[in-house]
Amino acid sequence: NDYEAGLAYAKEVGKPIMIDFTGWGCVNCRKMEENVWVDERVHQRLRDNVVLVSLYVDARPELPEDEQYISEITGRKIKNIGNKWSEFQEVNFQEVSQPLYVILGH
Repeated sequence: NDYEAGLAYAKEVGKPIMIDFTGWGCVNCRKMEENVWVDERVHQRLRDNVVLVSLYVDARPELPEDEQYISEITGRKIKNIGNKWSEFQEVNFQEVSQPLYVILGH
């Protein structure tokens, strides 16, 4: 759940990063994990070829006060980790639904 750490590690090991925008309450996310990701062929490719970072858009832990801000998109205060990842997804990939999988080079 740490994008910056995942990005740094991907650079270190020379692999692209795969961002998994997900949610604790995302039924379709669980279906993908339970029915697709468990397939050994898929699991092996994820393990061997990318650095997987799962960002939970509904995570509730509050951000430190100095990291909270007002969203330029919604005008709402971004005060928890889920808000941060949700806005990150919308701003950078113009999507608000989950699951969303994005592969980025480093």
